[in-house]
Amino acid sequence: KLGDPPATEEAKNFDAVYSPRIALLKEISPNLSAFMSYAQGYSPPTSAELYPSTSTFNNTLRPEIGTNLELGMKGRFLNKQLLAEVTGYQFFLKDAIVIQRTDAGMEYFINAGETDQLGIEAQLAWAPVWQRSPVDLKLWTSYNLSNFLFEDYIAPDGATDYSGNELTGVPQNIFVAGLDVTSDRGIYLNTTYTYTDKIPLNDINSAYADASHLLTAKLGYQLAMKDVSLNFFAGVD
Repeated sequence: KLGDPPATEEAKNFDAVYSPRIALLKEISPNLSAFMSYAQGYSPPTSAELYPSTSTFNNTLRPEIGTNLELGMKGRFLNKQLLAEVTGYQFFLKDAIVIQRTDAGMEYFINAGETDQLGIEAQLAWAPVWQRSPVDLKLWTSYNLSNFLFEDYIAPDGATDYSGNELTGVPQNIFVAGLDVTSDRGIYLNTTYTYTDKIPLNDINSAYADASHLLTAKLGYQLAMKDVSLNFFAGVD
C-alpha cells in the first residue's frame, strides 16, 4: 500500500546477570524461630516498555537490578493458638523503570536511577480452641510500613530532581484486621477492615490520592448434601 513505511528490525541484547539467594533459619525454641535472607535478581524491560505508544523502539532501556535483605521472627504461642510474625526488609532497586508522558500524552519509559525501599511487615492471628464449641473463631491483623523513596532520579529534561521523593503509587501505611466465624451448622461470617494511607500519584509528589477506609462483611450459609454443595451468602462493602 502506498505511503507505508518500510519494515525494519530492531534488537536488544542484555548482559548475563547472577541471581544469588541465601536463606538462614534459626530455631530458638520449638515454637519460636528467627530467619534472614539475602537475594539479588533482575527484571528485564517488557515488550510494551521497549516499544511504547510513541511507536519508537527504545533500545536504551536497561534491566532493573534488585537486592533484598530480610530479617524476621515468627512463633506460635498460647498452645499454638496465637501466631505472630514480623519481618523487616530493605530492598535496593537500580535502574528502576518508570513511566513518562510526552506533551501529547503518549507514554514512554526510562531508567530512573535507584529506589530505596525500607519496610516492615507484621502479622498476628488468634484462633482459640474451645472444647465442644459449635463455633470456630479466628481474629487476625496485619500491618505494612513502606518507606519507599527515589534515589538519584533526575527528570529526562535535567531540570527536576525527584531524589528523596516517595515512590509513586505506594502508600506508606496499610493496616488490615479481620474476624472469621464459622458454626458447625454451616453459618459463617467474614468481616475485614482495611486502612490504606494516602498514595502519591506522580513522581514529583504534587498529587496524592486520599487515605481510605474499607469495611467488608459477608454472611453466608453452606449446605453440604450427598452429591451437591450449596452456598448462600450476602455481602456488603
